Amino acid sequence: MNKELIFGIIYISVASSLSWFQANLQFISRWWHDRPTLTIVLFSLPISFFFFFGWRYLVEFYDHEIWAARFICFAIGILFFSLFSYIFEMQAPNAKSAICIMLSLMIIFIQSYFPDEISKIKEQEITQEE
Repeated sequence: MNKELIFGIIYISVASSLSWFQANLQFISRWWHDRPTLTIVLFSLPISFFFFFGWRYLVEFYDHEIWAARFICFAIGILFFSLFSYIFEMQAPNAKSAICIMLSLMIIFIQSYFPDEISKIKEQEITQEE
């Protein structure tokens, strides 16, 4: 795997995790529920940092094709939302949600391991130039 893809996935994973906590700590702890401004201020900057640079890494990895990066971000967000909702809120996914989680895994796999048409064309151009 490429450095941009690895860092992109790590950064988006951290951002998605922090986003889940920012939105849901109020339901887990009365202390956080009573301090919404602190929650917003404390989490916003790190979340923005990780989303910004994770997005940059993914877009660079996919040769500035933003759709591929968007699908990866979406899928990672679904996976972490599902995992943390189960761990911290004991909310297991129903059948429909479980299928969506599986589709998210498939999106990550497809976007990471299947070459797209742009990559094929670029490889052909490089081969023809040589």
